[in-house]
Amino acid sequence: MTIDQAARSQNQVPRIGTPGESPARRILAELFFSFYLPALVVAAHERDPGGPWAARLLRWGVSAGYLPNHSGLEDHRIFYWDFLLVWCIALVLFLFLRAVRNHLQENHLFMAIGILVLTAYPLALIYIQMGVSVFLYLEAVLSVIAYVLWLKAKRSVSTAAACVLLGIHFIVWSTLGGGSSLSRAAWTAVWPGLYTRPGASGPFTSFFWLCYPIIGFALAVLVGICLRESMRKDRPASGA
Repeated sequence: MTIDQAARSQNQVPRIGTPGESPARRILAELFFSFYLPALVVAAHERDPGGPWAARLLRWGVSAGYLPNHSGLEDHRIFYWDFLLVWCIALVLFLFLRAVRNHLQENHLFMAIGILVLTAYPLALIYIQMGVSVFLYLEAVLSVIAYVLWLKAKRSVSTAAACVLLGIHFIVWSTLGGGSSLSRAAWTAVWPGLYTRPGASGPFTSFFWLCYPIIGFALAVLVGICLRESMRKDRPASGA
């Protein structure tokens, strides 16, 4: 074997940790996204555990004869419908992502996931409050632009700097954007028995809505790192 052949064979060794050769990291991102988006959508729409969607599903179950009628009693079953709604949508979304990844470029799929992660939290707060200040709209647009530029940057861009900007984005929306408006329905993805039992209140339940910006931040960073590594891996091949 010549020196050139040995060098080429060494360059062909898969790099561990890239999305192309690290399915565990890709699956982890898809799992978190599959939970994050449905939980955020249901919490934003329901406003309270056992909101309009849960009430309609419960009435449908009773009218269709699948559930007994508990009229005149406090019906805690309504909370379980929100719980089931979140996790059923999460399962369908995860299976959908697993299916479409065979028909789409991985970079395109991760780019769409990253943008959705970055915008879903602000959109949920805008939906609950029926609008926010112009500054927050501008911040959301600039954050998406900066995020896409970071993902597509050909030169090395500090991941730490990107994490700081992402952190500022979620902090701004959690404070100025009224993140606490999600607090009443933040429990919809958690087993209802934990928050319907007597005495289920306190700092933990009051600040459970913080899981949305925390998960959103971590997921945006994870997707961004995966996508940048994937693009960096593909560039030498495309330039060859």
